[in-house]
Amino acid sequence: MCAEIIERNHHTLKVAYVPLGGDATVQWNSKDLIFKNTSASDFRIKMVCDSGKLTCSLYAKEDIDVGKISVNISKSGNNSYVLTRTVNGKQNYRTSSSYREQKTTTKKETTTKKDEKTTKKKKTTKKETTTAKQAEENNE
Repeated sequence: MCAEIIERNHHTLKVAYVPLGGDATVQWNSKDLIFKNTSASDFRIKMVCDSGKLTCSLYAKEDIDVGKISVNISKSGNNSYVLTRTVNGKQNYRTSSSYREQKTTTKKETTTKKDEKTTKKKKTTKKETTTAKQAEENNE
């Protein structure tokens, strides 16, 4: 194993780009993904997310045996998930994530008193016009 996860924060809302429970929030000066390099070498990390698959690559001057890493995510309750990471068959990290549903907003139509007066006035005008036409027809 070459890294130990020290801190990980999940998103508060559900995300679609990784399986639920497998995400990590990174927010400047607030939340971070922190790990400790437990190898004897410096290394660089490159992470790429493509078509729902997250690939993490390590680059170092020396060979680093990262071991056989397995990540399992299971649902635990309504909006909760448990992530378990094992290296060479031994569990070395476990965390849970809970998510809130995104709120949907609907636009309500509002009518102001000014709009109501204008609408009523238009209706009244239309009604008066109709009444005037009817009066002309009746006079003929």
